[in-house]
Amino acid sequence: MNETLLMIVGVTGVVCLAISGCLLAENSAIDGFGVIVLGVLTALGGGTLRDLYLDITAFWVAEVFYLYATIVGITAAIIVCRLKLKISRQIILTFDAIGLAALNVVGLVEAARVGVDLTICITMGVVSAIFGGLVRDVICQDKPLVMKGQVYTLSVIIGGMTFGVSLNLGYSENLAGIVALITCLTLRLIAMWRDWTPTFMSKNI
Repeated sequence: MNETLLMIVGVTGVVCLAISGCLLAENSAIDGFGVIVLGVLTALGGGTLRDLYLDITAFWVAEVFYLYATIVGITAAIIVCRLKLKISRQIILTFDAIGLAALNVVGLVEAARVGVDLTICITMGVVSAIFGGLVRDVICQDKPLVMKGQVYTLSVIIGGMTFGVSLNLGYSENLAGIVALITCLTLRLIAMWRDWTPTFMSKNI
């Protein structure tokens, strides 16, 4: 994936996750500096852990514009909170879904560039996508989305699989990344909007 496209996807993901972290913190009665901390952890946590696993420089250290993007997302969320605009949980989850899909693609591409196996690429995509949100939910004392049974981690895994299949079919990395992004985001939004939990994931089994 060319650097410009990867940057656009990555920045979009970081901004959306920063916004979701701050808004959820506000809804959880976390005030002041705590909102900022949660925004940073949500936006940068997954990618940082991924880069530690891959033994490469943390992405926001190597490319400081990711840190600037996080600040933009946090600032936007704080402005919304100070204006006391009503933001539904569904909107917060939509920001989370966009960030989830975007950082999954960044994780897949970064892992592929290191030259690891496809299974590891998919794993790094999952880590990149969900870890920040997991930390956010735990700090906010909310049941983590990854444990709620809806298509969350599964959408990331399927997105990663479509990335690998697309590459094996001879598609460019750009196209493979776009396919993975669309697949992951579509599955997550459908699951969220329709409250869809596949039968095999149901707690009633």
